[in-house]
Amino acid sequence: MEHRRIRVGSIAVLFTVVVVCAAIFAVLTLVTASSDLRTARSYEQRVEALYECENLGEQWLAQVSGYLAGSQALPENTWEDQGALGTEITWGPMRLTARVDAATGAVLEWNCNALWQPEEDLDLWK
Repeated sequence: MEHRRIRVGSIAVLFTVVVVCAAIFAVLTLVTASSDLRTARSYEQRVEALYECENLGEQWLAQVSGYLAGSQALPENTWEDQGALGTEITWGPMRLTARVDAATGAVLEWNCNALWQPEEDLDLWK
């Protein structure tokens, strides 16, 4: 019987390349998952602030409706300007600006915007 030699050099190189590629993909997967988690947490904070700001605005609107009906006092942090009642509510990075017609109670303005805050802890030159 004749013994044939099996050449394992090319198989070993191929196997090594496959293992290295799998390791690189594993590292990239972990880095991407970490980045996605940071993005999701940041989005969660923004959405919570937005909903809390909107909720405070709805509470203010209910108090203004009670004031216009004559059953409640004018809510604090409310101003009257040209026949309209208005307020600015700030919660976290969000600011709600609301105005209501003092005669009819109709909402004239309802803007909820994010306040821009520069990132000052990022140092690019170190």
